[in-house]
Amino acid sequence: MNKRCGFTTLECIISMFVLSIIVYMMTFSISNSFNLLDKNEDYLKMLNIAKNYLNEAKYDVKYNQNYKIDNQIFTVDNFQVNKKIARQENYYNCYQITLEVKSSDRSVKLESYVTKK
Repeated sequence: MNKRCGFTTLECIISMFVLSIIVYMMTFSISNSFNLLDKNEDYLKMLNIAKNYLNEAKYDVKYNQNYKIDNQIFTVDNFQVNKKIARQENYYNCYQITLEVKSSDRSVKLESYVTKK
């Protein structure tokens, strides 16, 4: 009877060890998933900011006759936005718009061309 009791105790200890390893692996993977989702959320915010300001700049250059060509640096939602508009000398009324949104560890850069109406 004593051997059987010791074998059962050993089975319980091994089962608890295996169960604790499985729980640790699951919590580690869930934690990594939440960290990746958080970083991707910041990246999507940066991309939306860049897209909105790029579309706004394209509209202003295309339809505003008195639009000035310049470089701007400003901050939106703790992101640094660099907006650069340059005239393309080789093409008639063509402008290059470059928008870069930076955070502490990432950056998004969008470029587009627009012609004046």
